[in-house]
Amino acid sequence: MVLVKALPFFGMRRRINLVSMQSQGVQPNADTWEDYIEMNYDYDDHENSYQGLNNVEQSENGPVNVSTSEQDNTQDRPRTLREEKVGGEIWSEPGTTSRAIKPVNIPEVDMMLAEFALDCNISNAKYSRLVDIVRFAQHTAIESPLNAIIRYSTLESVFENLKKNQSTEATLPFTVEIVDMANIPELKDDERIIDAIGKPVLIYRNICHLAERIFSHPLFDSATHIQPSIVTDSDGDRVYSDLYSGNWWINMQAESSEISSGSMVLGLMLASDKTVVTGNSREQAWPLYLKLANTSSKFRDKGTLRGNRLLAYFPVIESKIYGSTDWFKKAKKVIFHYCMGRILAPFQSKSPYIMQGPDNKIYSCIPALASYSADMEEQHMLTLCKHGCWTLRGCPRCLTTTSNFNNNTGNSVDRTTDNMQALVRKAQVYLANRQSKHAKDLSVMFSFHPLENAFWNLPQPQFNIYDALLVDDLHQIGGVYKHLLKFVEGYVREHYGGTAITKINERAASLPQYQKHHSFRKGFLYSSLINPTYTELRSHMTIILPCCHDYLPTQACLCLRSFLDFVMLATAKEHTDESLLEMEEHLTSYYDYSPIFQAYSKSRFTFPKNHMLQKYAKDICNRGAIGNYSTMHSEHLHILEAKKPAKQTNRRFDSMVQMARFVEKRDLLFDIGTTWTAGIWKQRAMKTVSETTKTRNSTQWILSSPEARIDTVEEISKKYHNFLTLLRAFLDVEIEGNPAATELRNWPSLDASIVEVFKTLTIEDFYESDGTPVDDKIRTHDLFFGRKRKDFALFDYGERPQKYGQVLMMFKCVYKGKILYLALAQEYVSLNEEHDTGLEVLAPALTYNYHGLFVAPITRIMRSISVLPDFSSTYTFSNPLGAYAYGRYLLNHDADRASWTNKNGILPVLEQLVGWEVLSEANPAESDEDMPT
Repeated sequence: MVLVKALPFFGMRRRINLVSMQSQGVQPNADTWEDYIEMNYDYDDHENSYQGLNNVEQSENGPVNVSTSEQDNTQDRPRTLREEKVGGEIWSEPGTTSRAIKPVNIPEVDMMLAEFALDCNISNAKYSRLVDIVRFAQHTAIESPLNAIIRYSTLESVFENLKKNQSTEATLPFTVEIVDMANIPELKDDERIIDAIGKPVLIYRNICHLAERIFSHPLFDSATHIQPSIVTDSDGDRVYSDLYSGNWWINMQAESSEISSGSMVLGLMLASDKTVVTGNSREQAWPLYLKLANTSSKFRDKGTLRGNRLLAYFPVIESKIYGSTDWFKKAKKVIFHYCMGRILAPFQSKSPYIMQGPDNKIYSCIPALASYSADMEEQHMLTLCKHGCWTLRGCPRCLTTTSNFNNNTGNSVDRTTDNMQALVRKAQVYLANRQSKHAKDLSVMFSFHPLENAFWNLPQPQFNIYDALLVDDLHQIGGVYKHLLKFVEGYVREHYGGTAITKINERAASLPQYQKHHSFRKGFLYSSLINPTYTELRSHMTIILPCCHDYLPTQACLCLRSFLDFVMLATAKEHTDESLLEMEEHLTSYYDYSPIFQAYSKSRFTFPKNHMLQKYAKDICNRGAIGNYSTMHSEHLHILEAKKPAKQTNRRFDSMVQMARFVEKRDLLFDIGTTWTAGIWKQRAMKTVSETTKTRNSTQWILSSPEARIDTVEEISKKYHNFLTLLRAFLDVEIEGNPAATELRNWPSLDASIVEVFKTLTIEDFYESDGTPVDDKIRTHDLFFGRKRKDFALFDYGERPQKYGQVLMMFKCVYKGKILYLALAQEYVSLNEEHDTGLEVLAPALTYNYHGLFVAPITRIMRSISVLPDFSSTYTFSNPLGAYAYGRYLLNHDADRASWTNKNGILPVLEQLVGWEVLSEANPAESDEDMPT
């Protein structure tokens, strides 16, 4: 069912006579359509017509009468003062102005809450929560007066009473442990680390108890997966979305069944990342987060539901004096793995764990590390591998030689617990026999540190850290794109100079706004960007080719084109085997085209992030879409679990302990409030659950932002030539269904010559091709944030061909008593030309009837599209509707996933490619022959 929401209108047929207003030369100036009708017309119900009024009577509101009275003053005064008025008589009359304070009908409690909110600098969201608390107390005072009594005046007393009936394990307390160097064999005789940073402090929770709390939380009863599933679409193709649909869980479930029949896999998802917790960047925190793969992705990372919890704070070990020394770097790695071993110690047993799960049931669980999300630096620390382009095998996940990071060979050998333990044991034997040179050569050959890994002491393959490290769009895709931006700018600067850089920046600044994409008005190329976020880089990707393609060779454009296509597929929320195969083809093309930039890459594209692109297809098959394990979730969680708790501390030496105690209290309050109470806390959480699980059933087109004045068809025809003729032709053909050859004199007309114009159309319940819901907006503003904005849209005509059009106006009118919601648009047609960008080439249909203008119902608008000028084309013509600066335009299918899925661009074919230059000397150490088995 199609719903159209707009301003209400009358449901009967009307005939409007504009005699009174037009005869007096008066233009309509009403605020709304209904005001205009009510001010100027009477409705005769018997004749079903409007009769114009020669005289419009308007009621006049008289001034407010203020009664005054004189009071006799009979009290004696010690003396009489005489006053003499200076000047003439001053005019006055009873009344007030609009600036006077008028009485209001607001309860005093609202005034007190508003004053408190201003004094404490409370945001609107927090103010709403405070109001909910007061309203709940008022309601409870009536229904159950005893429960409305506030018994405790301090926070500490509240939490002391909350803990009275709880066991120690139920409160999930943090353990504060000072790292004792005597317990670390590698550091027990080295006191330099204590002299450098003091005694490191580890703060952590029991991971087994915390996992059970998430697993058994009632908010996730209906959103918890007990076993994996093979998901298929309507065509029978397998779909990879959440972790339960991947191969990893299926394989691990088979392993668990061999350990204990009837046991289920409890998928642990860890994430860690350092973050700054103070504004001056002096204090850092290193939180470790835990969530479960069993929880549905819709709930898992929603901060208000606490499906992702703080597990620990690692000690931050930094030193400006000793930070670059080898012994300090080694100490950091050793202490980190010691702390990791302490945190994961409860899961050292291979036997199943009995845990409470959904719906208050008991399950036999086999814990397994489903994923560990971290940036490249932490991935190398977790695997104790050497990193950097100078290492021979710089990947923390496989033993591919660094020189092959710039191609998709697909012949890599994965790092595993077995082969890495064998390498470390062999190196330790060399060191024990005082053969340090052999140990160093071996560690250089396979790029590892001969240290014990904490994950080796846990059951395998459940805790295979080398398999649990996964790809990351935030650091890897964003990191590779930054490199490409540097290469593009280097090429343009070398071949065209600084003038071209300025020109490209001006192009980007002139582009129209599209949806919520970032605008680059202060600079576009990499040297102009200041710490760009991943969201800004994704917006940057959508316009890099339209802005730069004519300054780059075709192979460079194809390199960027292949990378952008790979990113679009890799970041989808649903995948099939076919889409993954297509993604691999784009990746191969990217590697084939990338040598065009080799002169601007010191590493010749052998940086580890470029190599990580090869892992995306494998990780998606095993663990679903990359959004499930992206580090963006942990980045967002820093606010809740690190930055906000830091504001509750006194900035003393034990600030991390204070942060942990704050998180402990907050989680306890949340768990009790959402489990055993029926108060507003649980109501708010359940509201979030209902919003997360709601489904969308139908598409809605909603018009808003009406123009301040009412327009007539004649006035619009002055702005858009032949608008009246075009509108009548639409009524004759589309509404009446007559053939297009009908004579002009027989074309129908509107019931009224007035139309109401709107500036914004919202299309709700629209889905991207991967199932992502979108609320699309189309704007037709003459002035929108200082710019004229006329958005483009795709018009769907069912069996007839679709149209591309620039929406010039959206309006409503009346024909035969029915309200019509229409749009006036300028058509753009495809030229079916190949283009270096791979985008579809368009041109305004100025040679068509009515110069390409057409009228269509707004329900024909399928979605908005991004159309950008082809800056390589020249000015060739002018349009009666306004001059066009460019002869060709590009349908930017990189702007959204729906456009990319339906792309029709034609790429050029290169017969010969620029390849990698052969190095003069090959490094004999880059061989896999010496790898131990």
